[in-house]
Amino acid sequence: MPYFSVPGEDSYEMFYEEVPSSASVPTIYIHGNLGCNDWWYPVLSQMKEQGCGRYTETSYLIEFRGCGRSEYQIPKGKLFPIEKIPHDVIAFANFKKLTSYNLVGHSTGGFISLLAGTKDDRIQNIAVIDSVGTFGLSFNDELLKIYDQMKTDASLVEKVMRKTVKHKKQISEETWKGICHYTQVSVGRLGSAIPRALAGVDFTPQFSSLLQPVLVIQGQEDALIPLEVAENLKNIIRKSQLRVLNNIGHSPNIEDPTTVAYILGEFFDLKKINT
Repeated sequence: MPYFSVPGEDSYEMFYEEVPSSASVPTIYIHGNLGCNDWWYPVLSQMKEQGCGRYTETSYLIEFRGCGRSEYQIPKGKLFPIEKIPHDVIAFANFKKLTSYNLVGHSTGGFISLLAGTKDDRIQNIAVIDSVGTFGLSFNDELLKIYDQMKTDASLVEKVMRKTVKHKKQISEETWKGICHYTQVSVGRLGSAIPRALAGVDFTPQFSSLLQPVLVIQGQEDALIPLEVAENLKNIIRKSQLRVLNNIGHSPNIEDPTTVAYILGEFFDLKKINT
């Protein structure tokens, strides 16, 4: 399996996968909190079926610190280094010698994608799906406690996942099992560390400085990240558009991969924002 050694004193081995791209430049896909690359399999499968893979570029699926197959332990007494992840993404782009690339991120991965966009002008277009917004996450103590309980309770992981993913009729049982497995692995390493690192932040100045076209996809029935978060991103990012998916929760890439694949293919093919 391919790994990239992320440089720096806080180095780790980042797991990644390569698949044919749906865009005219390489695209990097970034999962959400406690996620893994498996979250993207349904969308990429649909993109292939819809004929979006006519270009010869490559898509890269990466698993960031502590998630999926990327092992990482938070230094004792430290918060999860959320602001290092965009630099990890850029380091990966350097490793692959990318002269330009797109980003697609889900949830926390959306936040990472937007922040990376403020740091690397090689990034051409950004699509975020039910993204963490400018003010991070505000989870109460009870919810944070559940994250920590999930470390040792596999049945609780499955229960939480079923609430997070409103519909899963379009994905295989194998993909679902993989997602639940790597969620259990990731929460065992990280617990509630990522939501805690995203509490009380304000990235309005950074996100409002973005110059790239940004597509914001949002499930209307997302119970974790409400529609107002996506609307705020649309309002502060200059070249942005918002697509709201009815009857969809926090994970459109799992709940309705057919529609998400179509929207992403359209966005990256057009390479512009329609106004």
